Amino acid sequence: MFQQLLKDTESIARDRHSRLHDRALRMKPAAPAATRQVLCLLESIHASRAKGESFAAIAAELNKQGLTGPYGGRWYASSVWHYLQRRS
Repeated sequence: MFQQLLKDTESIARDRHSRLHDRALRMKPAAPAATRQVLCLLESIHASRAKGESFAAIAAELNKQGLTGPYGGRWYASSVWHYLQRRS
């Protein structure tokens, strides 16, 4: 019984690995223009922080410029902070 359970577990792990590998092969790399846009945004946010601007002030400026937030909506102080944490 234990041997069968072990075989089943190995089979499940192999199948999952195969599905993840297939999904990774289907993923498309980011377009160069999108990558440049993210880098420019990140540089802008870092420069603003270096000048001593608050996260709220940075968010207000990004919203004023019409840039959408990470999830397609408005920027908030917390979204600027999280953006820096993820990208830095």
